[in-house]
Amino acid sequence: MSVYPTFEQPATRLHIALSTNNNPVPGICETHTYNHAVQVIFPSQSSTITEQMRKDDDAYFYYKASVPLSFFIQPDFVNNYIRKGGFTALRSNAKADIEDTFALLPSGRLVMSVKKDTYETLGLVGRPSKFGDKGNRYFIHIDLNQPAFKPKGKLYERIKWCFTHTLTDTYEFLMSFTDTATRLPSEISFPPNVKATRLYIDGVCQTHENIMVPQIGDIEFEDLLNDPNDPKGEIWRDHALNLFEWLGLLACGAARIKAGNKVDPFFSVYSAPESSKPDTIVSVRWTGYLTTHQILRIKDRVKDCMKTEGLPWAAILVWGFRDAPVSWREEDHGYFLGGENDYVLVFRGEQQCISYQAVGTYDGFCI
Repeated sequence: MSVYPTFEQPATRLHIALSTNNNPVPGICETHTYNHAVQVIFPSQSSTITEQMRKDDDAYFYYKASVPLSFFIQPDFVNNYIRKGGFTALRSNAKADIEDTFALLPSGRLVMSVKKDTYETLGLVGRPSKFGDKGNRYFIHIDLNQPAFKPKGKLYERIKWCFTHTLTDTYEFLMSFTDTATRLPSEISFPPNVKATRLYIDGVCQTHENIMVPQIGDIEFEDLLNDPNDPKGEIWRDHALNLFEWLGLLACGAARIKAGNKVDPFFSVYSAPESSKPDTIVSVRWTGYLTTHQILRIKDRVKDCMKTEGLPWAAILVWGFRDAPVSWREEDHGYFLGGENDYVLVFRGEQQCISYQAVGTYDGFCI
């Protein structure tokens, strides 16, 4: 028996799925709105690939602006941006479990994750958070896109009063307005009294030489489709987890996956998968505030590069904002131990895609 107290803590989860039509699990990209970084990885050293992947860099931008919540319900702003679709906003630099966090989804839904004290003084109806101590945190959803939400309407006037009398602070937001036809960001016009900064997202290219690279083409992806009790399924899962771990080490720039790297087992027992061979990897990484449309555009370009360059595989790694109030499908999200809401797509050839979703403890998606 341990003399130290132990506390039962729900674990994080990793969802793994296989698609046989070269497309990821439906909704994995489309319903994950708040993306902080994306990295693409190719088993190649061709400069053509990085040039192709960065073609849209000049068009990738977002805004950082300090505004009160009442800014988002101004009639002109609702009509010009929110009701056209493609507008998103997220409060930045807020700690999800101990501060009020806000997000505006492309659907026009405003999500507010607020502390108990804020909720009791705000005057709007919400529901308790799905995780943590019940009653300490509340989620409020307001559909700004509904026809009834207009000046002089009961709902509009109620929310306007709350935002101008009880929740009046100014917050720093990240914002983007996407042209849904081109899937590229469009300009946002701010009033003279709002200080807004346009920030560009430039892809950072890196060549990783002499890396122990798993032979992904040798992994029997089809085994996942067998009976879950089939021993082959367990072998497949081991391959899939080893691949996920290797991609994570590559993204971190770990020296442990370099050919010839030797580390005392006291410090690290990791070793590259047995099928690994020394090779060169090229990657491009974008960091900032990336919309779903940009992720989908990058995904399509990755598949085009695979086809034109004749590559056997490619991977896309996406990191969500740790302190966003929602993750996939507008599910409640908090931080707790890490706030993970990340995903990885590995394309093999033109037929198969393996999808990983890493979800933290405080996330409705894994409940």
